[in-house]
Amino acid sequence: SAASGQPGVEALVAEASALLDLLEREWRSWSAVEEAMSSKNADSLRAALTEAQELFGVEDCSQAVAFLAELEAEAALAKASEARDVEMLQGALAQARPTLGDADARIQAALLVLETLEAEKQAALAAPGLQEVLAEAQLQRFLGPAGVWCQQVGATTLADVARHIDAMAAALGAKPLEKKRLAKALEPHAAKAAAAAPPST
Repeated sequence: SAASGQPGVEALVAEASALLDLLEREWRSWSAVEEAMSSKNADSLRAALTEAQELFGVEDCSQAVAFLAELEAEAALAKASEARDVEMLQGALAQARPTLGDADARIQAALLVLETLEAEKQAALAAPGLQEVLAEAQLQRFLGPAGVWCQQVGATTLADVARHIDAMAAALGAKPLEKKRLAKALEPHAAKAAAAAPPST
């Protein structure tokens, strides 16, 4: 009778041991998820989630999955903003908006970068060199409106801008000192414009 009870005890011990191993594996797995979340390491979290979802199920890991999506969205926005690539940033924003929401500070920061990049692109198309002139005059904040103004009045060169500096400064709402800095930055182009002008009769 003692001998007949032995296999049952061994089975219970084996079952308890397997359960203990599973609990230990679950604890290690969830610890890895929590550690990756606290360190905000997307690669570690992605790896830890693979095992955690296997052990706990997808639903129990939904908060960590959402956190990973947020980390990935943030990384994509940062990479695109740093690369200063309009198309890349537009793509990152399209992917990040559903995850982060439009009110999120990271979305707002990326939108500002996108606005600046589009203004730079517009200014570069309107009058090549305008961006550099405005930077030299410390008037980068006028880049977008200056590009729009150039397109509206048909100023396609810096010489055109130099010829119409009063009108441009007024349209931009530049202060007298800002206008002076702009005029100084445009001086070489104003000289070219004067040299290219037909002689007066």
